[in-house]
Order: sequence, then structure tokens, then C-alpha cells
Amino acid sequence: MRRLLIASAGAVLLIAIVWLIETQAVEVGAEPNGAMKVRDGRARAFLGERSLDPIDLSSEFRVLDIDVLDDAGTPRDGAVVTLSNRVSGYLDRGKRTRNGRATFVIAAQPLDVYVDCDGFRSARLPNVTDDAVVRLKPGIPVTVQLLGSFELPPEPYELVISLYAKQPIPRVQFEGLAPARRGSPPTFRVSAAGSFEVAWFVAKPDLRRYLPTTARQVVRVLDQEEDQVVEIVVGPDVRPAWEQALREIAEGK
Repeated sequence: MRRLLIASAGAVLLIAIVWLIETQAVEVGAEPNGAMKVRDGRARAFLGERSLDPIDLSSEFRVLDIDVLDDAGTPRDGAVVTLSNRVSGYLDRGKRTRNGRATFVIAAQPLDVYVDCDGFRSARLPNVTDDAVVRLKPGIPVTVQLLGSFELPPEPYELVISLYAKQPIPRVQFEGLAPARRGSPPTFRVSAAGSFEVAWFVAKPDLRRYLPTTARQVVRVLDQEEDQVVEIVVGPDVRPAWEQALREIAEGK
């Protein structure tokens, strides 16, 4: 367990220490009587003209490393790690792994760890109190069979299909994101079994725009290792939606 120390400040007019940590920070201020106040929350600490002894916060805060590996044991970049404590109501905004690791500074409390990564099943570790390693499993393979006649947007744009599921906590919302092409059914891997709402995008390599459509379509993905076919109807409202999106993009909206 690493120790978090706030270094003492010498005789200076004003030192402003700002922690821009995405999860939690510490506010430390000098009271008139020389006492220190320490509380949770994103904060700024202002230290006046006084010399302060180091403060050991290791009993209140800690550094938590979550390492994420794929099914071959290779560190996985770009996985989203989210921390949650339903009792205290704590929830961070999620952090993407770099070199297979996400690092947090958090209050000393048990946390549920959620890991989401494109192409893999979602993972959850309950009541984590120390550094942890998460090894991901491949997602559920899905092939989409598109029904109905439809028009595709002009190049370089593509019509992209995705699946949306409301997670128990706000994590990854859209998954799949496969282009709809004639003669080549979209395929992707889904993070979990369940009911998904179909979502459409118009996209090119450097841009993706969600398409609001009027028809709500829900599909069911089963929990199985074998590939499964999901039928999705391309409704008549899809083309007007991508045409409107391209007009707005051209107008800089």
C-alpha cells in the first residue's frame, strides 16, 4: 500500500495546490489556530505563510491500480474501468486503460470494479480493496441480418449499426458499431446477453453522428459462445435520418 503524503510548505506568500484527479481529491487548509482540515471531494488547497508538517493520508485515501488483460494475457489499452460503491453512492466517471492499466486515487472503501472493452464481455469484481487484475473473455459473437430495402449514404460516409443497452450504472452505452454493407452482413461481439435497442449512425473515419429514428426496434442476444444471427429491419425512416445528418454536417452543425 503506497502512502500519500502532502509535503510541507515553506515561507511563501501563497501556494495553490490543485488536484485534478478524476475520482477524488483532498482539501487541506490552514486554520487560524494552526490546525489542519481534511475532507473528501474535488477541491483546491490553499496554504498560507506557515510551515506544515507532512500529513499521512494513507488511512483515508489510497492508490488503486486495475490491470486489464485480454483472453491471451496481453495488456489491453482502451478498456473503460469504472468504480462504484452503492452503499456510499460513490461513482466515478470511468477511466481508459493505458498500457493495460487504469490508476485511481480513491477513499479507503470497498468498491465494485466494472470493466468494459469493445469486443469483450463486460467484467465485474465486487468489493475490491486492493490492486486487481482483470482478464477479459471474448464477447458474444453476433451476425446481423438486415431486412428490407435500404439506401446507403455516399462515400466516404457509411451507415453504421449498433446496439444500445441501459447498463445498471452509466458505463459503455453503444456497442457493435459495424457498417451496413450489401452482401456483407455486419458482425461484432457483444459484451453481455440481454435486450438491446437498435441504434443507427452515419460515420466516416474521423466523424460519427447518431441518427434519431422514429421506429424503436429491440433485439435479444442470447448468452452463448456460438455465433447467432439477429434480424434487424432497416426502416423507411433511416434514409431521411442520414440525409438530414449529412446536411447538418455540410452546414457545420
